Amino acid sequence: MNDPAMIADRLKQLVDANGLQYLEDHAYELYESMKEEKLLDDVYARVLLICLLSADYKNFERGKLEKTALSSSIQRSCALREDVSNQMADVFMRLFDEKNFTKWEEKRYSGLWKFCEEEWTFPWEGFSVWYGGHVHVNCRASASAVVRIVDSSKIELDNEKLLKQNLFITAEQIFETYKDRLAEKIDSDFEDYCTCDDDYPPVSEDYWGNYEELVREFCLKHGMELIDYEFTGASSNYL
Repeated sequence: MNDPAMIADRLKQLVDANGLQYLEDHAYELYESMKEEKLLDDVYARVLLICLLSADYKNFERGKLEKTALSSSIQRSCALREDVSNQMADVFMRLFDEKNFTKWEEKRYSGLWKFCEEEWTFPWEGFSVWYGGHVHVNCRASASAVVRIVDSSKIELDNEKLLKQNLFITAEQIFETYKDRLAEKIDSDFEDYCTCDDDYPPVSEDYWGNYEELVREFCLKHGMELIDYEFTGASSNYL
């Protein structure tokens, strides 16, 4: 087995970015990446996979993780030789040391609170085509909305599943989920707006009212408040 400290450091990088649950939920991916990065050979990569799935380290409270006891637990759960279980215990002892735990505790929910404290700008670009007989009109629109959070409890409830998967999720990752949701809602409405009338082409410049209403509804639902927005729209001539 390669240096246990090197293996522990690689696992720590993954936990720092994705949370502790990542080790169990993505154990097979870790198995593959450890082999690909040549951090472990195939045998020890499989040993790590088994240990991650059994998650014996969860049987010990913080500050009470002890190498001999952990090695014995791993040996029983994973049917490993004592020398191998000792090596794996060494990896987990390094990974779950007090310094790392302290850092992880400080990161818990930090992305959520940061998201709730800042203002966010939601960009949007829309495009659709109106068809009328032998001609068509291209419809374009772009907008941005600046919002702030007024009810953090709604944000926390919205992201309950994400936080369960990764308590270290960043504010930017949370923002991306809301940006995608809002864009999907506006995209669908803009498409309907542009194609609902077979006889007359839409005036994209007038879509601002729909846009504002959708953003305000979205904000109300998700504990946000619209501060300001900008909108531009343009429809081509008959093509």
